[in-house]
Amino acid sequence: GTVIAPSSTLTVMGNWTHSGTGTYTHNGGSVIFSSGPTTLSGTATGMTGTNKFNNISFTGGSTYTFSNNADANGNFTITSGTVTTPAASTYNITGSFSNAAGCTFSPGTTTGIFVGTNWTNNGTFNASTSTVTMNGGSSGLTVSGSLTGTNRFNLLTFTNGGGWTLSNNVDVGSHFTITSGTVATPANHIL
Repeated sequence: GTVIAPSSTLTVMGNWTHSGTGTYTHNGGSVIFSSGPTTLSGTATGMTGTNKFNNISFTGGSTYTFSNNADANGNFTITSGTVTTPAASTYNITGSFSNAAGCTFSPGTTTGIFVGTNWTNNGTFNASTSTVTMNGGSSGLTVSGSLTGTNRFNLLTFTNGGGWTLSNNVDVGSHFTITSGTVATPANHIL
């Protein structure tokens, strides 16, 4: 079957499962996970491609666990709770990533996270061996928040010709790479 989400907000208070041959159409709206613990699961393409989310938010102060890859055509926002992903998964976020104070984002080992605009971490980011690729193509983009110590990146890459400003100090555990674009750092900044 086919699920066409409302163009405004769809609030989910349980698990999200997409299996089989059905389709999910985001319709430009937002999906808000407001209670849990919640598992987001599906086939390898169940939350990607034509089945991707538009804006996805986690607001219920619980644990939210992805079991596979997922894409967001808009923003990926954690305002309350803990979000975890499995190892070797991929998350394509066309818009921004935001993790609020008191929240936790824990990607699995070797997970790839691709962000099209801004990265803001004011909570806990457990990078493990993940790779964050900032792949926006416009100027005026930012990487901000708590980005050092235990909230450091493992691998951080900038690509696709965008222009980013690192608003705060940034620690990178393994590699910091700029393949295209410009990255401005704060004064007296050491990576």
